[in-house]
This record gives sequence, structure tokens and C-alpha cells, in this order.
Amino acid sequence: KRRKELLDNLQRGDKVVTIGGIYGEITEVRKAVVTLKIAPKTEIEVARSAINTKATPENDEDDEA
Repeated sequence: KRRKELLDNLQRGDKVVTIGGIYGEITEVRKAVVTLKIAPKTEIEVARSAINTKATPENDEDDEA
């Protein structure tokens, strides 16, 4: 139920992590596809269902350990 709610409420500007571990900022949301900015001048399209979570400061702390 939480996952469906997350996917239904995605919007431009959200920072997310894909199931594959790619961090990005949403620049466009369509019905089945989300465009993510992953680096300056670099955007990729992923399936909306590939979004795993919203990126939070807690997620980033795991990288430092």
C-alpha cells in the first residue's frame, strides 16, 4: 500500500533512488515513465515502477559507513 502511494505521488523535484541504486531528481513524470536528472546535463528515463524510495539524508549516511 505504501509503495503504491509513493508511486502515485511522485512529482517533479522529488529526489529518489531506483531499485537499481541510481540516485536522481525527477524532472518529468508521465504515466509509466519518469525522467531523472542524475548528473549535470544528464537525464535518463526509467519505468515509474523502478522507483524504490525517496532519497533522504538517512539514505546518504549509509554511504559514509
